[in-house]
Amino acid sequence: MIILDNGTTAMTGGQDHPATGRTLRGQTTHRLDLEALARAIGIEDTQVVDPYDLEATEAAVRRAIASPAPSVIIARRACVLLDRSARGQPLAVDPELCRRCGVCFLTGCPAIEGTVDPQDERGRRQPRINPLLCTGCGVCSQVCQFGAIKASDA
Repeated sequence: MIILDNGTTAMTGGQDHPATGRTLRGQTTHRLDLEALARAIGIEDTQVVDPYDLEATEAAVRRAIASPAPSVIIARRACVLLDRSARGQPLAVDPELCRRCGVCFLTGCPAIEGTVDPQDERGRRQPRINPLLCTGCGVCSQVCQFGAIKASDA
């Protein structure tokens, strides 16, 4: 089982829930410890990962799949819409290094935009990262095999 813990109830507009340590009125209360809860119900293989670290997340998933016992992975990262300190520096695509493979588009990131390059005979899109939408998570730079996605100079 994978628990996606971004510190809020995103599906209903960002309300607190038992694992945030705050009531719906914003008062401090006991925080539900998801790791301890998993272990208390007998799940010994409990891992916490940062979902922005793709290598560590993939390793945790592979380990859990290979395990004959039940496993819990808690993917924990603050919601960047509510916690602005979770944002990094916006990224940019270096068109000189970009090979237009399209892998960055597969991340589903709304900041990655693309236009068809009229000089590309195969009609591949040239990716561009909208700095107003980019949260600086770095996922796109981790999937780019050509090192074309880096911190923006802007």
